[in-house]
Amino acid sequence: MEECDRIISDPEGYEEIQVKAMAILIRAVVVCYGLVTDEQVEELEEEFAALKRRVAEKGRKAESDA
Repeated sequence: MEECDRIISDPEGYEEIQVKAMAILIRAVVVCYGLVTDEQVEELEEEFAALKRRVAEKGRKAESDA
């Protein structure tokens, strides 16, 4: 959740990625207040890993464009 918050708060971040990070953060909070299944946790972890890959890709692309 801390890393999602960092992505959301990045003033130089990409809006599409920030919105996805917000959605993951909101779902994580909702899941925490309900009955959590392993499947839900795994799904959130997979989505977050995909988000981190996109952040890394955008960073590499920005560096190569500079």
